[in-house]
Amino acid sequence: MTIVILAASIVLQLAAATVALAIIRISGRRLTWILIAGALVLMAVRRVVTLWTVLAVPGSVAPSLPGELTALAASCLILAAVFCMRSIFLEMVEVSEEAARQRKRFQDYAESASDWFWESDEAHRYTWFSERAGELAEFPCGWDYGKPRGEPGEPADAEAARAAHQARLAAREPFRDVEFHRVGPEGERWIRCSGAPVFGERGQFRGYRGTGSDITALKLAERSYEAVRDQLAKAIESMSEGIAIFGPDGRLVLCNEHIRRHNPWLADRFVPGAKHAELVALYAEVSLPPGTSPAQRAAWRAERLSLRDRPGGSMEFQIRDGSWCRISEYQTEDGGMVTLRTDITELKRRQFALEWERNRAEAASRSKSEFLANMSHELRTPLNAIIGFSDVMTSGLLGEVPEKFRSYAEDISKSGRHLLDLISDLLDLAKIETGRLELYEEAFELGPELSDILVMTGPQRAAKGISLEENLAAVGPGTALFADRRALRQILINLLSNATKFTPERGRIAFAVALTGEDLEIAIRDSGIGIAAEDQERVFDRFVQLGSVIDRQHGGAGIGLPLSRALAELHGGRVALSSAKGEGTVVTLTLPGRLRRKKNVA
Repeated sequence: MTIVILAASIVLQLAAATVALAIIRISGRRLTWILIAGALVLMAVRRVVTLWTVLAVPGSVAPSLPGELTALAASCLILAAVFCMRSIFLEMVEVSEEAARQRKRFQDYAESASDWFWESDEAHRYTWFSERAGELAEFPCGWDYGKPRGEPGEPADAEAARAAHQARLAAREPFRDVEFHRVGPEGERWIRCSGAPVFGERGQFRGYRGTGSDITALKLAERSYEAVRDQLAKAIESMSEGIAIFGPDGRLVLCNEHIRRHNPWLADRFVPGAKHAELVALYAEVSLPPGTSPAQRAAWRAERLSLRDRPGGSMEFQIRDGSWCRISEYQTEDGGMVTLRTDITELKRRQFALEWERNRAEAASRSKSEFLANMSHELRTPLNAIIGFSDVMTSGLLGEVPEKFRSYAEDISKSGRHLLDLISDLLDLAKIETGRLELYEEAFELGPELSDILVMTGPQRAAKGISLEENLAAVGPGTALFADRRALRQILINLLSNATKFTPERGRIAFAVALTGEDLEIAIRDSGIGIAAEDQERVFDRFVQLGSVIDRQHGGAGIGLPLSRALAELHGGRVALSSAKGEGTVVTLTLPGRLRRKKNVA
């Protein structure tokens, strides 16, 4: 039994030595645990020698049972103590490693943050800055060491803010986001700091710890923004129109004094933060004329609010003092809105005056047209009698007339017919202007009608030796035109007469017809004097003759082209002119949708 106990104590002592050797790798105190392990090994060797002696030389040594039991108990205690120490050291290692990980984690956060760290003592003198201060704020950390807080920089706000900060420091209270303005070796900078007081174990004040960040770029941007804002404010104040700028949330950002003067009833409401919809509602209630009904005010408010959905839209209206204004709204890129208010009272006064003058002119024109229509009827009757009697005298029905009187009668007839043509044209123009000219439309053969017109104007061309190049190949048998025959004849005779009148002797005129589907186009080209570009529209004005009095060798009242264009437009067509000075003129008559083919003539 004693031998077994002796062997057990040996095993326990060797196990304790083994655990002690394992602790050497984790404890960091190698020498201490080497000595402990060595002592345990020596104790185990001594017990091995005793066991060997007992087994080799029986009876030479007689170990006592109580002593061996005591040694076994001591070995058990040693082994238990070593194991406890191992557990303690393992926990210490884990705590140390966790602390290292936390330090590394905090260091990573600190290095990636836009702030740095600082400390000050109980006299508020800086004692430490983290390395990030030099990187972020670009100033040497040691430059501030030993200096009180107020020397490197003071709070950047007003004097009251500085006093409040000093009072908080004196009361040893934490502070947050205090902005400091400092001038150091790196130049002018703005710093934002937060700090908390530090106290010792007995509650004694040790100083402050906190964070700082460089906000110089932000402050410089704010300065630039303020400068731009001041320039914008000055610019809009210099405008003669009222202007208001609203943000994306529909609230007023700024406005100039003009818009307040234009709205004296709401001047105190145009303040930053006012809602656009509320201002419009107030305007509808107090700024519109007193006689405006509730329904009209509601309609005005709806139209005014709809301008926001119509970028660049505008509306004009009258306000309670009788003046007129125009409101225009434009959207900005950020979803905001710019409102522009313009006083158009003078413009409206001129517009009303122009409308009144235009109405007067139109009334005068209608009176003149009615007068011409009435007078034309009154003049045609005696003219027909004069022409008839002169023709009778010329024909000799009442007896032989002396040659001298016959010549006078022919001149009377010729002049009367010319005057009758002018009066007929004037009557047609007057009827067109008053809307009383009726077209008698019918389908008639186009080819024979055009041939008759060319024959009727032939003597006039023959008198000047003008050659005619006609191209009627496109007008085959069975091609009909649905129009007023008399009006077509009047248009073409006027155009051919003009071409003959302004073409020099032995010149040439081309008459060409083109058919496209149901559209008719007739072009008359002459080799005459031509018309300058700036006068090509004027020739279609009534009673206009180009050139000086000396140049007007061709006569006429200047109503042929206006009448031709008016008759063409009554048919849904047009008369166009193309010319150049000294290069002749091309007049084109277009009548769309008027052609009828052979099977449709009936």
